[in-house]
Amino acid sequence: MVHYAVPSVSPHVYIQAKTKNSSPYPLLASDNVSIYLDGNFISKSSLKQTSAGESFQIFVGVDPAVKVEYLPVRKEEYRKGWVSGSEVKKFSHAMILHNTKSTAIRIILAESLPRSANEKITIDLLEPAANTLTEGRGSALPETTAQDAISNLTNYSENQDPNDDSLPRDFVKKNKLTNNVVWLKTLQPQEKAKVDFVYKVTWPKGSQ
Repeated sequence: MVHYAVPSVSPHVYIQAKTKNSSPYPLLASDNVSIYLDGNFISKSSLKQTSAGESFQIFVGVDPAVKVEYLPVRKEEYRKGWVSGSEVKKFSHAMILHNTKSTAIRIILAESLPRSANEKITIDLLEPAANTLTEGRGSALPETTAQDAISNLTNYSENQDPNDDSLPRDFVKKNKLTNNVVWLKTLQPQEKAKVDFVYKVTWPKGSQ
């Protein structure tokens, strides 16, 4: 199971399970699938038709034991250069994650970095810093949307040897296609972590 959150859009942390149809029969497609976790009904979901032996992913609802707090955005404005300078505005976001469970979790966290359609306006990512960004372990890591980051975590299993190099490690990545910033983080039991997301917008002085 992998947790997933987009704090700027939703205050909830969702669970997605990656599993395998180990039965000798296909699972038929349905938009009315009842999800039970530890014997308790937690949500409704949908399922694509899945052949025997085929792996698949499915959202299984909100995990109330994992908290996410999206702190108010801080904005700073200043000017670069006295004569023909530029206007700059810095946006600082912060997210607080708290795993209240008795077990460690993996969580995908996603934020959207603005993209400029005007060459006179530049947007620079300040935090996470450029030297901390990674392309991930191979092409299986997120290439289209932040949500795909979950389904593309290959070779991930709770039963897998944690020393196995094929297991994806924590990373942060700027997706070149969508401009999203995506984190994969491990949170230990009762751990609380702060994630900073900071960028600046620069444009010619005297213009909007």
